Parts: sequence; C-alpha cells; structure tokens
Amino acid sequence: MLNAIPDRRNVDDRSEVFLAPNEEIHSEQKDETETEEICAIHAIVDLGGRRKSSMSTSKSDSSSSNSTELPKINSTVDMVPRPIFDGIRLDSNRLNNPWFRLLVECVAELFGTTILVLFGCSGIAQFTLSRGVLSSFLSVNFAFGFGALIAVYVAGPISGAHLNPAVSIAMLSLRSITPLQCITYMLSQFIGAFIAAALVFGTYYDAINKFDGGVSGDKSTAGIFGTLPAQGTNQVSLFFDQVLSTALLLIALCSLANKRNKLVANAQIPLAVGFIIVAIGVSFGYNCGFPINPARDLSPRLFTFCVGYGREVFSVGNYYFWIPCIGPIFGALIGAWTYHGYSKLMKIYIGEDEKEIARARYQLDFQNISRL
Repeated sequence: MLNAIPDRRNVDDRSEVFLAPNEEIHSEQKDETETEEICAIHAIVDLGGRRKSSMSTSKSDSSSSNSTELPKINSTVDMVPRPIFDGIRLDSNRLNNPWFRLLVECVAELFGTTILVLFGCSGIAQFTLSRGVLSSFLSVNFAFGFGALIAVYVAGPISGAHLNPAVSIAMLSLRSITPLQCITYMLSQFIGAFIAAALVFGTYYDAINKFDGGVSGDKSTAGIFGTLPAQGTNQVSLFFDQVLSTALLLIALCSLANKRNKLVANAQIPLAVGFIIVAIGVSFGYNCGFPINPARDLSPRLFTFCVGYGREVFSVGNYYFWIPCIGPIFGALIGAWTYHGYSKLMKIYIGEDEKEIARARYQLDFQNISRL
C-alpha cells in the first residue's frame, strides 16, 4: 500500500557511520581535511595516554604538563572512528540480512491484519449482540475503516500494509514485491485474521453463548466472523459485487501510492485508506457485507468451524464461502492494472520533474529541495 513511497535517505551517510567487525579500511578513501579532523580527535581523546600519566610519578606529571606528546597514529587503523556501542553495529548488520527483513515484514503484516479484523469483527459483534441498540451498520463500516487506519499506521512503515491477500497478489503482478514476499505476506495475513477472530470470540464469549442462534436465522452469530449473503441474492451478483468493490479499492490505493499524485501527502495516506474502506462499506455492504479481503473472511470462517459451528459455515448460501476468496483477487488484479494504465497517461501529462514531484509529495518548498 505504501510501497511506492520513495526513501530519500542517503545510503552513503548510513554506511559511513558504522563498520562491519572485519571490514578492511583504506586510508585512500579519506581526503586530507577529514584526516586532519580525525587526528585532532585522537589527539584530544587518548584514554591510554591519560591513564599512563595518572599512574606515573609526580615528576613525570610536571614534565608532561609542560610538553604534551601526541601518540603516533597508524594511518590504516587508528585514524578510523569506531562506534562506542557495539550492539548498534550488530543491529545494523542484522537489518542487512534479507531473511531477517522478511521476518519483520511478515510480523508487521500479521500484526496489522490482526488489528484490522479485530476492530471490524468487534464492531459487527456489538451491532449483532445488541440488536442494533448500541450501534448501527454505519458503525460497523467505521469500525473497519478506523481499524484499517490504525493497521496502516502500524504496518505501513515496514511492509507497506497490504493487510489483504488480494492486494499482495496485485502488487506481485505489478512486480512491486517478490513471489516469496507475496506468499509469506499472505500466510501472515491469514494467521493474523485467525488470531483476531479468536480474540473477538474470547471477548464476547458470554454474550455469544446467550444470544447464539447458529449460522442462519435472526439470531445467527456466525456472521460476526465470516460474511453471509443476503437472502435472494444469486452467486453471480455476489461475485460481481466482490470484483467491483475490490477493484475500486485497488484503484484508490494505487492512486494514494502514486508519487505523481500531488493531492495527498504521506501523513494523510492512513486516514485516506480508512475513509476508502468506509465508503466501500456504505456503498457495497448490502449483498454480502463487503468482505473485499480473503483473509478477513476465510480465517474467521475457519475459526467458527473449529469452535463448533459445524460445516454449515461453508455450505451456507449454496457454498458462498468461495466468493469472498476468489472474487477479491480478480477485482484486485483488474483494479491494479486499470490504474497502472491510467498512470501512464498521468506520467505523460505531468512529466518527469522529480523535484516538483518530491515537493508536492512531501509538502516542501523550493528552498528545501536541495536537501533531498
């Protein structure tokens, strides 16, 4: 979701701060000015020389106070400033490990999807169990919307906050992520949604047992976790509903991630994502509750099967369960590639002025462009 946001940090600045444990240093890489500054640092901070003077006699102390001898500096090793805290250097090396980075990204996707589904399904639980007294269907839409907002704040800086297998597959088709990232992201998203369903069930356990009417009927509680189709709606309409709503979701997300979009800043993206979810919910919520996310529907549905709702959670609505799993994937691919084609026209119309794009994207004025 945030993958297209450019990273303006200078790699050279980061690499010169810390040194690998066995990294070979060449003095030719330093210019004369930097060498003189480093020599001055070693002349001032010489712990060995101070320790020696403190252990010497008073006579040597008086003589050393009159004349100070600078230690001889090895130009290949001693002239290089090294970090005091070795733990930072270890962390820097660990972040360069692609497997560790992938692990952190998967944790971010798991955490973010858990937050999204937890807020959304809790909103449905409050609406269902209170029979609409404490909330309304609009409240459910806002629960999912603001849950997505918080999830993007949490996972966005690390993984881009896909939070949706359909989004990950669409990003893979655009070559924004690798196949390994796509698979691991999807697995993390399904696990996170399953954990969220368990947390919702534990939170409302007593109320669900008191209210429970099974999978279907007016007192159905299975709809708290997995979506259910509206009565009288055929599967063609349901499938088209999911394709269309997810396509609109991807068009909106791609527009937010487009660096040439001068109408939105990075800080506004999470809030925009939240209101996009709310807009889809209030517009496409009747047919099947706008799942638009295979992980949000399948994992909670699988959880209800595990806690005793039975096979009816899969057979309800003439085996409706496959539509929220397949429909969003088709819709995500259609939406992503539709906007990709539109972005080519935007590229021709706006042009390639990278400084102007950066100024508009990060809300900088022209005087600060050189700092990028």
